[in-house]
Amino acid sequence: MVAPANNPFGKAELEYPVEWSFRIIAVAAQADSVFEAVQKVAAGCKVVKPLELTSKSKEGTYQTMTFAAEIASHIEMEMLDGALKAIPGVKIVI
Repeated sequence: MVAPANNPFGKAELEYPVEWSFRIIAVAAQADSVFEAVQKVAAGCKVVKPLELTSKSKEGTYQTMTFAAEIASHIEMEMLDGALKAIPGVKIVI
């Protein structure tokens, strides 16, 4: 399946299933609770690279975490993106 033309994940159309690497930037003070919440959300999909903490901002304000998952459809991508963005403490999902 190909993503629709109004694809919020970039101009290129994606062919599903696709392996997608998620990068989550969270408030460092909430990193533990964000990590737990992201693990719960990720458990609902086919994870191909487990969630890990990857870096902190220079001032220590933000914590980055990453994981990769195989996404079966555009709808699944939108649902996963929305669920990650809804986690308290998450600033950006890339």
